[in-house]
Amino acid sequence: MKYACFVLTSTLLLTLAAAPSAAATRVFLLAGQSNMDGRASVANLPAPYDQPQTEVKIWDYWSGGGWADLEGGFSTYNTGNLFGPEVSFGYALNELFPDDDVYLVKYSEGGTSLAEDWNPDGTGGHYNTLKTAANAALQDLVGDGLSPIVSGMVWMQGERDAQYADMAAAYATNLANLIETVRDDFSTPDMPFVVGRITTYYGDYNAQVRAAQVAVAEQMDHAGWVDTDDLPLIVNNGGHYTAAGLIELGDRFADGVMEAPEPSSIALLIAALVGISLYFWKRSK
Repeated sequence: MKYACFVLTSTLLLTLAAAPSAAATRVFLLAGQSNMDGRASVANLPAPYDQPQTEVKIWDYWSGGGWADLEGGFSTYNTGNLFGPEVSFGYALNELFPDDDVYLVKYSEGGTSLAEDWNPDGTGGHYNTLKTAANAALQDLVGDGLSPIVSGMVWMQGERDAQYADMAAAYATNLANLIETVRDDFSTPDMPFVVGRITTYYGDYNAQVRAAQVAVAEQMDHAGWVDTDDLPLIVNNGGHYTAAGLIELGDRFADGVMEAPEPSSIALLIAALVGISLYFWKRSK
């Protein structure tokens, strides 16, 4: 009996190891306030980001839905003329996952708070909008016969909460709740979640929010944070990143996703097979 279990498990493991991995349909969520939305002009996009990225798609929430080639112009504040970190984020992900299909769902708006606007308890209108858009995008892919998985979320927000004592004090709890809720809503308990730590530009309670972002990202599994303190700001534009700053931010977000990866389906299946094998091995003694 022990020998038979060992042979069966070994054969399955070898089969999995030898089988070519199928291309995954990876969906990434982007959300936050103005520095996620973007305040840099598409006219300042350098190559290669100044051309549509035909291999990466973004959900065109601004035109009522549907997939479009990733390029500048997907910004709530001034649609068609501004861009955020998504252009370099998508480009980097396409290089990091060359065998997979990359799709982005972005929804963000300036001046919004985590405590109220993004509260995932059902009262936060902006969280509800993001969730609705993401579900529509996922269903569209399913309708095309694909099996999409939400493979990560990046979050650039906190300046609004840093202006109010009560919001800043609750930021750590609210951020942890956001991460847990997103993972639960999209059935991805190990989904990477990467936080962009806000700069020191905004708010009397800025230090409290910055500390909360780092603490939550370092304490939760499959989470991380990226530094933005050195990113260049637009002159006389209230703490908003330049085109170069947003491009660097997108690159850092992509690196952050890779540093907090979710376990692959193959790894999970192998772990399950090993557990089954050990179970029958012990029973056969």
